[in-house]
Amino acid sequence: EADAEIIACCVEMLRECGLTEKDVKIGINSRRALEEFFSSLSVSADQYATAYRILDALDKKPVTESVFDAMNAGLNPDLVHAFTFGKHMKSGLIEIEGVNRDQFSNAHDRLLTITMAHLEQLTGDLRSTGCDAWCEQNWRIVRGLAYYTGTVFEV
Repeated sequence: EADAEIIACCVEMLRECGLTEKDVKIGINSRRALEEFFSSLSVSADQYATAYRILDALDKKPVTESVFDAMNAGLNPDLVHAFTFGKHMKSGLIEIEGVNRDQFSNAHDRLLTITMAHLEQLTGDLRSTGCDAWCEQNWRIVRGLAYYTGTVFEV
């Protein structure tokens, strides 16, 4: 409930500046959801920092390079697949040799299911404050996640 109240304060400030949900989106993520997802891919707690670093770099390098970074770090490449599925499958850009497209879907679906379970209460609270239209799930918000234990958001 406190997270929704803080987000509602941000939305109110944005409204007072003359902005609308069409101008600004508030990206929401959950550290607990990411850690549960990491665990489902057999990523150990001591590998979380590496996993966060790889995910944080997804927009800065080709997907294939991120997949190789994950594999070189001993991480399941589905870690990268799940975070790139929606963005790249729509445009058909993912063509990684030896990877079954079903793997992308399964990992992405698992990430979606875990995250939605973690953010269910927050989503309801945002709906009740009228702020839900301003918000969107953004799995790539990982910068600084080490400072958080639960919900994290960026405006």
